[in-house]
Amino acid sequence: MAEEMVKFTKLRTAIDPNFWAKFAELKLDKYKLEEKTEISVWASYSLDRSTKTKSLLGLDCTSFNENVETTSHHGAVPCSGYLINTNTFETFRQIQPEKFI
Repeated sequence: MAEEMVKFTKLRTAIDPNFWAKFAELKLDKYKLEEKTEISVWASYSLDRSTKTKSLLGLDCTSFNENVETTSHHGAVPCSGYLINTNTFETFRQIQPEKFI
């Protein structure tokens, strides 16, 4: 029987509460009122063929670490990206999501 390869799978996002706690700490202590700061983040996902559930893209407090080796991806596939820090609703609305795709 030929082995099937995954070409595409939908990912569900699982954000641990400690991710938001770390982001709040960084926002207060490091980024302060800087607008549209691109903050590098790491996430990870795993493809568990034994279950029929969709894969989770997980973020936690280690997602802000600069080195992927110090994140808690526990053997899952690491992936990188960034989030944009804004301070007002008006600034948030000026972001054009189609530029990120």
